[in-house]
Amino acid sequence: MIPWAVKTSHRGSTHHNNYHFTGLKLYLRKRLGDDSLSPRQAADAARFERRIRRDDVVLTYDPESELGFTYRPRRPEDGCMVLDWPRDVPLPTGEKRAALDLPPEGT
Repeated sequence: MIPWAVKTSHRGSTHHNNYHFTGLKLYLRKRLGDDSLSPRQAADAARFERRIRRDDVVLTYDPESELGFTYRPRRPEDGCMVLDWPRDVPLPTGEKRAALDLPPEGT
């Protein structure tokens, strides 16, 4: 469901452990109904969602950058999605597609 080939290296830098990417993965697990999240993981997922809402941003990925994952201002074409979905990657459908959106506040 993650639209990017995230940089991995056995010798050197990797983006898999990026704090923002971890927050996205936990957020998606929560949105898909994973009830096995620890209290800390649930708090991290909530923190990710709060940042997206508060700053009106989406998470984006640049495999060539040092950090990999950063936030950018939300654009109208992003709709309610929490990430910058690549235009050349088909969107998932059903509950996986719905998980990519911010839920209505208070839910």
